[in-house]
Amino acid sequence: MRSRKIKLLVGVVSILTIWQIGGFNLLVPKASAAEDQIIEQEAAAVEESSNLENLNNSENETKDSSSQLPFVSDNVEMTQPMAMTQDSSLITKIVFTSSFQIIAPGELSNNITIQTQNVSGNPEQVSQTTSITLISSSPTGIFVFGNADHPTPTTITMSTGTANRNFKYKDMTSGIHTLTASGPSGLGWTEGSQVITIDGNPPQISNPLATPNIAKGNGFTTVLLTAEVTDDISGVNSVTVDLSQVGGSNVETIVDDGTLGDVTAGDNIYSRQFSPVGPDGIYHLAIISTDNAGNINNTQSIELTLDTTPPEITNIQFNQSNVLLGIGEGVTITILALGAENNLTAFGNFNGVPLTWNNNGDGSYSATYAVAENDPDGTDVKISDATLTDQAGNLSSPFGPFGAQIDIDAHRPAAPSNLVTKAGDGYVDLSWDEVSDAESYNVYRSQSPFIKINQLPILITSYRDDTVINGETYYYKVTSVDVAGNETDISSVIASLPITPSALASVSQEIIPFGGGEEIAAVSAPSKLIPSAQAVPSQEGQVEAAQQPQAEQQPQKEEEQKKERNWPLIIAIIVAILVVVGGAYYYWSLTQEQSSNTSSKVIRRRKYKRRISRQK
Repeated sequence: MRSRKIKLLVGVVSILTIWQIGGFNLLVPKASAAEDQIIEQEAAAVEESSNLENLNNSENETKDSSSQLPFVSDNVEMTQPMAMTQDSSLITKIVFTSSFQIIAPGELSNNITIQTQNVSGNPEQVSQTTSITLISSSPTGIFVFGNADHPTPTTITMSTGTANRNFKYKDMTSGIHTLTASGPSGLGWTEGSQVITIDGNPPQISNPLATPNIAKGNGFTTVLLTAEVTDDISGVNSVTVDLSQVGGSNVETIVDDGTLGDVTAGDNIYSRQFSPVGPDGIYHLAIISTDNAGNINNTQSIELTLDTTPPEITNIQFNQSNVLLGIGEGVTITILALGAENNLTAFGNFNGVPLTWNNNGDGSYSATYAVAENDPDGTDVKISDATLTDQAGNLSSPFGPFGAQIDIDAHRPAAPSNLVTKAGDGYVDLSWDEVSDAESYNVYRSQSPFIKINQLPILITSYRDDTVINGETYYYKVTSVDVAGNETDISSVIASLPITPSALASVSQEIIPFGGGEEIAAVSAPSKLIPSAQAVPSQEGQVEAAQQPQAEQQPQKEEEQKKERNWPLIIAIIVAILVVVGGAYYYWSLTQEQSSNTSSKVIRRRKYKRRISRQK
């Protein structure tokens, strides 16, 4: 059963395939002989119409660009092929067969041709004289035929047995105008239309530039010429520039096609690269643009300066001389250009540091050097390799080394060490070890914060502070200052010795750490019938004084001492309790282990007896 179904399906598919390939023509009726004859006649008419249109186009292509074409009679009708019928009922539309034109205002156009056609697009002769209505979208448009001007709208006639009609057009209004031709009303002809451009405006040229606008005239510098050129009506036809003064020709093309240095094609930025050659001077390169209507704009130019002469340094000045500069101090250096030439770029190093130069606008260029910590130290430091570069890239000869007896000390002296304090009645004496390269010293005192207390530089290694109050704690730091004025940074004083003097009769010492691992001398001035104060440095490096009467401090100290004596007894009791608890736990663990071992032995014996009894 299944085999029969498969064979039946194969048979049906075979029949369908044979019908599709070879038998289909049997089902389609053949065209009659009359219809074949009509098709052949229409093909011949199309071929003859094409030949006739080529003939008309070749006749209309001749026109003098500088003056109006010689008059061509528009009454001359074109001979139609014999196969063309004269049945107006077959005409379905009017078509403009002439080419698109661009003319200047008031200029007479070339012949404009309209043609009556049938539904197949073939020329179809009118069977009687027919009026065609011509209209322009411009109210100032004028149609010219029959040796006369006819303002829009107007009517033109087509003679019997013709399918083409010529006329011309002119207009004083710039713009893109639409011309339409329509047949008699009631016939249902589709009207034809064509645009014509009237352009009396030249292209617009803006932003003509040379980059760079100052260049060497040696033929080795590349200059890019650019200009934005637009024409909204007929479009830009060409853009040229006159380079005859700088080594080129008087007509050099500028393009907008992505070549000759043009970056982006079609962006209305016309460009050209070239390498100028010529003597120094300012040149104005004329740029000329022409649109598709023949309008010319030659009012713009590109300015280019050629310069092959390098600048020259005449002098270098310092705002001070015979000085020693320390950290943070500086000197201003000024370069003077020959002839006060402006818009130059200066360069120069001082003490091995490249300087940033400013244009003062008067032919001078200045930079300031400030001594930074750990810069090179030096004696009679000079500026080296000073140069000036102009906008054309010409470089001056190096100037220098040149100096003004300026010495530089960019390193701080060592911090004072072994700071010692001694408190007295209403004063504190400080002393420290001498620093080899120190010129003077400063003393800083703090209750919160640190302040310098000496008015004048300290030239020896000791100092008395007699502005203290008995019973208050003070913190001291000492810094060293070298001959250049460089001072040891306060936060880097690490060798001072803190001491806390007590009462007037005796003095004791105490080391107090103060932020970042530093050691600072802490001194309490002797008490004299006033409460004492204990100073405590806070996390922020500030001192907080807690005032307490001496009578209240003594009981507190005795109470603290009692607590300290009770600690050993408390610790011994705790240890004894831990020993007892540990021994008890150990004994309990042994007992549990023995009980477990005994139970295991009993179980093993029972299992052994049962196994023996089963064997028997």
